[in-house]
Amino acid sequence: MKKISSEVLLKTQQEKYTAIRPHLNERSRRIYAATEAKAIGFGGKKLMSLVTGLAYDTIQKGVTELENDPTKRLDLKRIRKAGGGRKI
Repeated sequence: MKKISSEVLLKTQQEKYTAIRPHLNERSRRIYAATEAKAIGFGGKKLMSLVTGLAYDTIQKGVTELENDPTKRLDLKRIRKAGGGRKI
């Protein structure tokens, strides 16, 4: 398997993210970054953090969501888990 330089990988990821970003919400950005980070392997979370501007912990949260049992994932209609809004 041919190794890709980090500069080429960074540029490629920036182009992909720039193209898809207008179509993503908060949750889908997190899942996209986590998916790409897993595909990259070692250093993927840090690279995707640089590309997307998302915090490393946010990408880690996305990785955790992807690895969880599908029955424990958030409802697809929700972007955040319940309970985070104003208390009236």
